[in-house]
Amino acid sequence: MLVIAVAAGLSTGGSPIFRQLRVGQGGIPFTLYKFRTMRLGLSGPEVTAPDDLRVTRLGGLLRKTSIDELPQMVNVLLGHVTLVGPRPESVALAARYPGDFQFIFRYRPGVTGPSQVLVRDEKVLGDVGDVEAYYLSELVPHRVATDLSYLSNPTLVVTVRWLVGTGLYLAGLAWRRAGAAADAAGIPHAAVSASADKLARRGGGSAARARRGGAHWNVMTWASHVPLALPVAVKVPGALAIW
Repeated sequence: MLVIAVAAGLSTGGSPIFRQLRVGQGGIPFTLYKFRTMRLGLSGPEVTAPDDLRVTRLGGLLRKTSIDELPQMVNVLLGHVTLVGPRPESVALAARYPGDFQFIFRYRPGVTGPSQVLVRDEKVLGDVGDVEAYYLSELVPHRVATDLSYLSNPTLVVTVRWLVGTGLYLAGLAWRRAGAAADAAGIPHAAVSASADKLARRGGGSAARARRGGAHWNVMTWASHVPLALPVAVKVPGALAIW
């Protein structure tokens, strides 16, 4: 940790620990801690694209491996975040969330979670002009929908599976091919829809809209049913697929 902190500080020209206000449970802001991955003094969008010049070479590695998230264990100890949950969103971006998806801020955010593993921003933001607009209009609905099945049933077993699955994903060992995997596991496609409907009754119907979209997009997550497996298929507008 000390070596990473020193390297992060030297490569970015700033404090090795990055601090930013994020939205916590119930919409209450808190200070999130991460290893700094961007050069100090450069401005840019709230959403970081893969080719963002602010990110150092070391920072890119830390982000890819999620090592930059390790200081968030302090946030866990302080009760700001839990181990598994929705993305801890920045205050600026949270204020711009579509109204139908702001119900997600009722829940405590997590260091990792379904959307943070399965809907990785760097997989789709490379060729996008306005990354913030695309993130808010296209990725936020996918992220919210991906989190629904976990939030409706956050048991200890499911939580442990996501933690182990996150480790496997970062190590490049996670099984994430959807088609044959889902069929082999015998998981009905209605599973996620049922979870979304359950959450919609709590969130005033917002969850139902989060998973709606017909031919435009569909999200299927199976980690809560298949031990140590993370098969997923995400179809986004423009026939862009994440596997």
